[in-house]
Amino acid sequence: MNTDHQNRTPEEISLERLRSKTGLAALIVTIIAVVALAGVSAVVLGDGENTNATVAIITAGFGIISTVATAFFGIRATANSAEKIVSAAGQEGRQQGEDPRNGGRR
Repeated sequence: MNTDHQNRTPEEISLERLRSKTGLAALIVTIIAVVALAGVSAVVLGDGENTNATVAIITAGFGIISTVATAFFGIRATANSAEKIVSAAGQEGRQQGEDPRNGGRR
């Protein structure tokens, strides 16, 4: 999250917090769902006859968890980087007398 809050409106800060909370909630729900599916599969198929299927389902579940977590944190890092670049460009434009809200025109 960008620590330069003085240049952002309360609506922008609120929107960023909402996006963070929503993304984290989606990540947690996905992890819980996949772990539950893997657990149910292990109980139902884990009677000794279908061990290969159980291992395959659980392995796929953990692959999904790692993919979703990596995507979440990757998107979050990219958004933070983009926000810092835009903020720096806006500060540079203000120093030169440009208005970043209308494409850099004065």
